[in-house]
Amino acid sequence: MRILFVNLPSALEVYKKTNVRAVTPSYPNLSIATIAGNLPGDVKAKVIDLDFFEDFVSALKEKIKSFKPDFIGMEIKTVTFNAAEIVSGVIRENYTDIRIIAGGVHVTTFATDLLKTNYFDFLVIGEGDYALNKIFNNEDDFNILDLKVSLEENIKKIENFSKTKSNPKYTNINDIAFPKWDMFDITKYYNSRLTARANPVGLIETSRGCAFQCNFCNKNTFGSFYRTKAAERVVEEFRYLKKVGFREIHIIDDSFTQDLNRAKEICERLIKIGFDLPWSMFSGVRVDKVDKEFFSLAKRAGAWSVSFGIESGNQEILDRIRKKTKIAQIEKAVKAAVNEGLNTFGFFIIGLSGDTEKSVMDTINFAVSLPLDIAKFDICIPYPGTSFYKELDEDNRLLTKDWSKYIVHQTDSPLFIHPNLTWEQLSYYYKLSYKKYFFRPKYILKRFVRDIKMGDLLFEAKYFFTSILNA
Repeated sequence: MRILFVNLPSALEVYKKTNVRAVTPSYPNLSIATIAGNLPGDVKAKVIDLDFFEDFVSALKEKIKSFKPDFIGMEIKTVTFNAAEIVSGVIRENYTDIRIIAGGVHVTTFATDLLKTNYFDFLVIGEGDYALNKIFNNEDDFNILDLKVSLEENIKKIENFSKTKSNPKYTNINDIAFPKWDMFDITKYYNSRLTARANPVGLIETSRGCAFQCNFCNKNTFGSFYRTKAAERVVEEFRYLKKVGFREIHIIDDSFTQDLNRAKEICERLIKIGFDLPWSMFSGVRVDKVDKEFFSLAKRAGAWSVSFGIESGNQEILDRIRKKTKIAQIEKAVKAAVNEGLNTFGFFIIGLSGDTEKSVMDTINFAVSLPLDIAKFDICIPYPGTSFYKELDEDNRLLTKDWSKYIVHQTDSPLFIHPNLTWEQLSYYYKLSYKKYFFRPKYILKRFVRDIKMGDLLFEAKYFFTSILNA
């Protein structure tokens, strides 16, 4: 049995025309590596990362010709759905004996609609770590939709999945195998000095699920059921990432510090073994789930950076989006991280539910007031499966369902009609946020001194001229 995993082209298309193109993230796909790690030994698996090819269709054909896979597997996010259609079309037209398996958040969200297309042979909804083994053995499972069976039967599965959102086999995620990183040439992946101290950077998932209900977040895949890998398992995976050649590690959990004692134990174990690779909490941690002791331990354990999902500087908006954090908690958490010597990164969103010109300016001014090293501002994108999307869709405020346009950093294509802000206003404040944050004399001097010490001056100059000036 042979399966070719296809990493759909996304990073270049998503970022290359935006004002954050200088910091385009570049990682081998963790979902593919994890699923491949759970395959039986007699299955031959390879991966092609289409992000590295300008003509990705020709690259795909060449790979299929040389490897001759029985199956093609792909993870589909909203912004990569159009690419998935192209890949599926190429396979359907040229390789009729290859069966196509698709999973991911977009598949889980639109499973019913996709059943009525001819793009795929199997759809995997929710977590799919073990699904391929079932498919290869012609076995059924609760989250596998086989397009050969009746539409009614598959829809019944989707309805059952929507009711339960979980399955006992995914409760203990310690049982999930280590990712199969040797599938990738990890030396091809590079992250900027703003987001990494060393390359290549490897991703690690230490938990799944998030108990909180922010209205802009899609929870269809992992749900709100918070599950963790034991601290000792996490540390072993850190060591494994180093062994296979990664020189930095980024934690991508939705809520790494939700169990703060476990997060502290991970740090303590890393300190005990003298782990010597830099690592970062780049996906963001909650400001109400950290404390001074944790930041101190993280710094001693090798962490160099922590990101915060701050979102808004207006308390009414934070309450409206169900963030369940307070302005005072944000200020306290950021200052605590700074005091412990960690690089700090803040995520902010413009155009959230309820946002007005005043609340957006509150957010920009709040970002300026915090002692962050870097701030990133996004226009809130109503991703399918979120409450925000549902809210706009029900009010007929979505202007397009061309998923390729659902990019947080683009301002040229209006996506929706905000109840309080025109798209022109959203674009204006998005660009203003970067200028107001980065063009402060005090901030420029602070970064200049830091860059001299860290050897980052040339890179930051490039980022400034190619990105911030064009915001």
